[in-house]
Amino acid sequence: RDSSTSRGLGDVYKRQIKQTGNTLMTNNALLIIDVQKGFINEYTRELPGKIEKLQNNYANVYAMQFINLEDSMFRKQLNWHKLSLNTQDTELAFKIRPDALVFSKYSYGATPEFIEYLQQQGITSIDVCGQSTDCCVAKIALDLFDNRILPKVLADYCASTAGRLVHKRALISLRHIIGKDNVI
Repeated sequence: RDSSTSRGLGDVYKRQIKQTGNTLMTNNALLIIDVQKGFINEYTRELPGKIEKLQNNYANVYAMQFINLEDSMFRKQLNWHKLSLNTQDTELAFKIRPDALVFSKYSYGATPEFIEYLQQQGITSIDVCGQSTDCCVAKIALDLFDNRILPKVLADYCASTAGRLVHKRALISLRHIIGKDNVI
């Protein structure tokens, strides 16, 4: 949707939105979450191509890359062993820009080091995309919000490995938690 048809956005916010082709940008920075080979399935397979194009609209691009460590709760409690260190599953599923910064993470959320890095760079708001909307995207959006960095979740550039319905429900929840104008 474009800024001329957006509803519920204040005049100041409307002036901050940049229209780039059909892509709605609200910031100069983009955070791409967990778009990795091990997470691609029938529900997420179109996401890498969309994000590969999207990243070119931003001055600053950051990516989070999940690694499932040997002693993780994913292994211990969920019996989930994918995305192990140094496997093809952990590789990004799209060609990331050469100037993008990639940060490893070992849980659903953002690392304190990543949050601190954004704060040191003076980033107070960031566009967020990736997978899975109901897990890592939601958790990282909340981490950003709790640390006074406003996340703008780009709904059409997110997906859930659990399916479209789970993705939609996660967006409803995020609109409630971080504000309806922050999920676009």
